[in-house]
Amino acid sequence: MVRELNYYAEKLNNKKYKLKIMEKLTIGVIIMLILYHVNIKDYFIFHNLVEILSVITGFSIFIIAKNTYGVSKNSNFMFLGMCFLLISSFDFLHVLTSYNGGIFNIEKYNLSIQFYLVARYIQTSVFFLFCIFNLKEEKITKASNFIIFHYVSALIFFFLIFKFHYFPVCYDPNIGLTLFKRISEYIMFAIFFIITVILFNNNKAREGMSKFLILSTAFMAASQLCFAVYINYTSIISILGHIFKLISFYFIYKFIVNITLQKPYDMIFYELRKAYGDLENRTKELEDINKKLNQSKKNYQALLDFLPYAMFAQCDGKFVFVNNATLKLLKYENYSDILGKEVMNYVHEDYHKIIIDRMNKVYKEGITTDLIEIKLIAKDGEIIDVETKSSPYVLKDKKGVLVVAGDIRERKDAQKKGKALEEAKECDRVKNEFMANISHELRTPLNVIFGALQLIEYYIINDNIYENKQNIKKYIKSMKQNSYRMLKLVNNLIDLSKIDSGFLKLNLQNYNIVSVVEDITLSVVQYIESKGINIEFDTEVEEKYMACDVYVIERIILNLLSNAIKFTNKGGKIWVNIYDKGDWIVIKVKDSGIGIPEDKIEVVFDRFKQVDTSFTKNIIGSGIGLNLVKSLVELHGGSISLKSKVNVGSEFTIKLPVKLTSENEIAVTIDNAQEKVERIHIEFSDIYY
Repeated sequence: MVRELNYYAEKLNNKKYKLKIMEKLTIGVIIMLILYHVNIKDYFIFHNLVEILSVITGFSIFIIAKNTYGVSKNSNFMFLGMCFLLISSFDFLHVLTSYNGGIFNIEKYNLSIQFYLVARYIQTSVFFLFCIFNLKEEKITKASNFIIFHYVSALIFFFLIFKFHYFPVCYDPNIGLTLFKRISEYIMFAIFFIITVILFNNNKAREGMSKFLILSTAFMAASQLCFAVYINYTSIISILGHIFKLISFYFIYKFIVNITLQKPYDMIFYELRKAYGDLENRTKELEDINKKLNQSKKNYQALLDFLPYAMFAQCDGKFVFVNNATLKLLKYENYSDILGKEVMNYVHEDYHKIIIDRMNKVYKEGITTDLIEIKLIAKDGEIIDVETKSSPYVLKDKKGVLVVAGDIRERKDAQKKGKALEEAKECDRVKNEFMANISHELRTPLNVIFGALQLIEYYIINDNIYENKQNIKKYIKSMKQNSYRMLKLVNNLIDLSKIDSGFLKLNLQNYNIVSVVEDITLSVVQYIESKGINIEFDTEVEEKYMACDVYVIERIILNLLSNAIKFTNKGGKIWVNIYDKGDWIVIKVKDSGIGIPEDKIEVVFDRFKQVDTSFTKNIIGSGIGLNLVKSLVELHGGSISLKSKVNVGSEFTIKLPVKLTSENEIAVTIDNAQEKVERIHIEFSDIYY
């Protein structure tokens, strides 16, 4: 719509501009023909008519400059207008004292020329100052001082000419124009010519309305040259001098009118069109942002619904968010059936005081509570044993509580029946560790996501999205990274579950293992180097075909590189090397990071185990990444080991057996860049520095 308006506006403006040019040229030609005809009939009428037109134009310049000063506050134009009042006044005296002027009844042509010469002196000085300040794009400071100077000078000239007769003679009846008069004209011609050249050589001056100023100075220079060389005042050169002067006055008048009157209205129209275009763009951006917000909400809800543990948030004691596991736990079918209801209605009365005290503790101290067992009441009245943990949560500037609850009914039944007590204890220990880790791993990205959503929603409500466009982009990027972090956690949990149950099957095909490892390493070089860390890949063999699952191998390498980045300081280095050991292929990932104490090396591959945070730069994780890597390596029939030294670095060594599938064909690696980028985003999502 905006483009169409601009197109038709420009087309219309071009047509109007051409018509105006033709109209003005026609009027100008007609005026010139009339003046020429008048000159043929009577030169003095022609002279007085041209001079009177110049005087009227000069007075008009003064009136326009004075009346528009209150709006424009441009001291340059005020200075020009006030001085043109002087110039036109002396030109008027020139007309009144010329031959057949009548009013003073003075037959001395010298007096008329003296008034004319003073007018040109003032005009030359004014044009010189005005053009200099105009080129510098500066306003004349203390313009009143310059105006007073020219008025005082004009008054002195007037008394020197009219009262004291001390002004040099400009016309002698015996010899005609004096040398003083001609030299003055040449000097003024030179000044106007220099001003014209300077303006013309200035790129900014040639653009826009300043072209009228150039034309005015050019015609004034031509006029001065004509008046300097003419012999007979009725000659064609004298006539051209008067016409050039009139044209010069017209162009300076045109310059003033366009700058002070027409241009502001053109700017208003331009700003209106620009504002309309901006409004349309903002509307479109708002629509796009709303679509993205709605899609993001759906994605986050789908992600949380995929989690096997119940999660819900409450504000003012009421449900404000639940996932699908919560609905199933409390036996509801729709979200609308539970949202807005009192949380305490679903807590067994024996635990009311405990839960209220824990919620108050979260509200006041902003801490995460310990894991405890409580009883919940489902919709049908069934008592449900759960383990729960609470963390601070904020929704629309209101404090709330985020709760993770795990169904422990099966464990309770097993304890009651006395089945596999030791196994139940171990399961309970693992689940406790999992709940402790998963609460933080879920709460941190969720808080970031919900916080960003609240800020974006605040911008939408206050209609200032456009002004906070960069902030919104930053929030969306943060939400995306934290969504990847949650997705990584969910994927790891699902894969570990599949491995434990024996349902994870490898898609083994014959691949060049060197190319697989090299490609995935090179794909993250730019990211690693952006963290100020160098990376080096080297191999002692270019090709080595073996049966492997490409997706799993890439995931293993990305996980090890992610750990190396997190625990390597800026300026450090990472090495990825491949060695051919005949029936075995050895892949080593080494870094110059902070290292791991010797007594902690054995536990790094245990599930939910982490090295003490004093050695890990306070980087918190779920503790399942390396356990998953070990499981995936073992699925290939291989092994993984670790060598590490504090403040020296760590080296992971993967040994994989070189075996081929029964199929004779060699699989071709199809590099799906988008999928690879997504996997990199997921595996590197917990890197924040």
